[in-house]
Amino acid sequence: MIKLFKYLVFGFVLVIIVTCKKKTSIRVKLFNPALNEYVANGTVVLVEKKGDSGGGIFSGTSSCKEVASAVTDANGECYFDNEKLRSNRDYFLAVKESWGSEQGYPCGGSYFGNVEKGGTHDMVVIDEADGYFQIQYNNLLNPSQQDDSLIVSLVSIEYNNPKGGVVQGNGGVFGNWNYYGQNGFPFPSTIIVTPIKTKGQRLKRTIRKRKMGIVTTTIDTVKVYPKQTTIIPINW
Repeated sequence: MIKLFKYLVFGFVLVIIVTCKKKTSIRVKLFNPALNEYVANGTVVLVEKKGDSGGGIFSGTSSCKEVASAVTDANGECYFDNEKLRSNRDYFLAVKESWGSEQGYPCGGSYFGNVEKGGTHDMVVIDEADGYFQIQYNNLLNPSQQDDSLIVSLVSIEYNNPKGGVVQGNGGVFGNWNYYGQNGFPFPSTIIVTPIKTKGQRLKRTIRKRKMGIVTTTIDTVKVYPKQTTIIPINW
């Protein structure tokens, strides 16, 4: 009888341990590393992950349920206050919407979105959304003379990868126009190149001109924002 009582007490304590809830508060920053910007008006969700009904939490398959959501302010911040998180469940944060469009996320979550239960925490959630850019040439080689030319280069600006290391810049020459022997000269006043899909990011734009015999080089930064088409003008 005493043994049975001990087992009952042990079972009761075990149930309490695995089903108890810990109050958790999370201060969130939604950040796009490629743009080096915090993201306003984005929806961040707190997701509970558990094993499916067919195999349990250790079955290798899982299901997910959104238990709370919050919208970031102008500074890319939002807050989850005193969420009651179960001890026997895993939780993570994910981006559900950013830049005015719905985003998808895997049920498995990601390591930088995993939530520690209990207490107050500061967390950064990463936004990585795609956009498009188009190059628009204005008054290409007009006016110009023999041996004048225009060379345009767009290269991604490297940034720190939240998963570790550095994402290197890539890209190259997007236009190489020569007055002498160039097919189609004289060109229309406006030439727009077919849209190119890329992640929202910063691009280093380099323009080298030989115009009326004078050589100039300009370098600046262009931002390609997600979920829209950014026009990149190249003025002769």
